Amino acid sequence: MVSDYVMVKYEYEIESEAYNWFNQQKAYLEILKKAEQEWGVDYVMVKYEYEEQVSAYEWLERNKDKNPEAFKRASKKWSNDYVMVKYEYEKEI
Repeated sequence: MVSDYVMVKYEYEIESEAYNWFNQQKAYLEILKKAEQEWGVDYVMVKYEYEEQVSAYEWLERNKDKNPEAFKRASKKWSNDYVMVKYEYEKEI
């Protein structure tokens, strides 16, 4: 029984922390909105998805000019799933 309480408390704390983080975000709001649509009120996963997508997006912004045609193809295929655009693009460059 004690371990159940410890887990409930742990889950509550990490979700509360992620929720507070979510409410403080001011950058890349479209990415945040997409992550929220995908994960709903699981703010730990919203935060994870957001951070992965932002990291890929920023990488793409720095590297998209290395092969513009490959970037266009990957973007057309995966749209605003920047993790997948990056994956596809990296395969070609």
